[in-house]
Amino acid sequence: MDDEKEKTVTVEEKINKIDTPNDEVSSPVEDASAPTDEVTEPTDEVQSRRASHRRAPRRRLGYFRRLALLICTGALIFSGYNLVTGLLEYKKASDYYGDLEQNFVTTPDSGEAMTNTPTPPPIPSGDGELPPPDEPPDDPQPSYVEDYAPDIWPVVDFAGLRDINSDIEAWLIGVGTNINYPVVHSRDNTEYLTTMFDGRASKAGALFIDMRNARGFTDRNTIIYGHNMRNHSMLWTVTQYKSQSFYNNHPTLRLITETGNYEIQLFAGFVADASEAEVWRTRFASDEHYTDWIYSLFERSSFKSYVELGPSDRVLTLSTCTYEFTGARYVVMGKLVPVGEHTSPPRETPDRTPAPPTVAPPYDIVPTPEPPPDAAETPNENTPEPPSETAPTVAPPYDVYAAR
Repeated sequence: MDDEKEKTVTVEEKINKIDTPNDEVSSPVEDASAPTDEVTEPTDEVQSRRASHRRAPRRRLGYFRRLALLICTGALIFSGYNLVTGLLEYKKASDYYGDLEQNFVTTPDSGEAMTNTPTPPPIPSGDGELPPPDEPPDDPQPSYVEDYAPDIWPVVDFAGLRDINSDIEAWLIGVGTNINYPVVHSRDNTEYLTTMFDGRASKAGALFIDMRNARGFTDRNTIIYGHNMRNHSMLWTVTQYKSQSFYNNHPTLRLITETGNYEIQLFAGFVADASEAEVWRTRFASDEHYTDWIYSLFERSSFKSYVELGPSDRVLTLSTCTYEFTGARYVVMGKLVPVGEHTSPPRETPDRTPAPPTVAPPYDIVPTPEPPPDAAETPNENTPEPPSETAPTVAPPYDVYAAR
């Protein structure tokens, strides 16, 4: 009986459950998964974490911005510092060498006339007219440049200069250019790259003679080095000889020494690699080696000249940096021609039989007219003697008058 009652109750319960409305029936599973309109507020900890995650990218971006701004500011300050110090370096060197020229170089009322070495005229252009002078540079040249009269040679107080620096050797002047500097003799070819004449440190340095050269400009090739400065000081002028018109207007320089003066008759200039040892040679094995070297200079020159040289002549080379390629140098060579009385002993030339040949530019300055066909067969007393075979002449590899 009890079992039947239990079954009856169970059936009734099932019937009651079936009759119960759906909205009144709830299931633990349904309650857990059913959506609800109620919003649960996150805790303070959760809100703090979310806000921290949102702020992190902004903090990183701000950090990088501040770092980039700091780097740019530092670079700007460093560049400005370098610019200011560079300008001050230029001014210091220009002012110093200007004062040096004012105090130790004077122009006499009646100077020494160049009666025995007239300056050769410039080479005419193709139409027979001189080309116009070069345009002035954007940056003004140093104020200490002075155009000396062509027949007046300044007097240099070498005794006073020697009290400042015993390495003093000469004073170099380019009339109409910014070259107006003392020249010292180097001991190691590095000291005067960053040292002025008075021993103070400076990027401008000083003009100095190669340590391999003997004193007194007695070598066949004496080399003077100097910087190519951005303010057109030191040996910047040398690079301007890449232009034929500049050479036409400034074919000579002046070298003043204690024992006498020299006119430097420029005859060749070109761009060379610093590794070309032959360009900067100071000694030569023979006269033939020397004349071959001179001929090679004429062939490479960026301007045409008609200066003649012989084995007994001496050459002065000016060398400075140029920027066509890494290690590029521009060199200009000139013949040292004594002006007036020169008391220093000349360079000894060894006795030779036959006599050493005469060296001249590798081109014919004045073309020699062709003799008539029968001139060799009918000589007379007015016929000039042919040149000696022991003294041949070398001329530049082009005709000066060919353009006419």
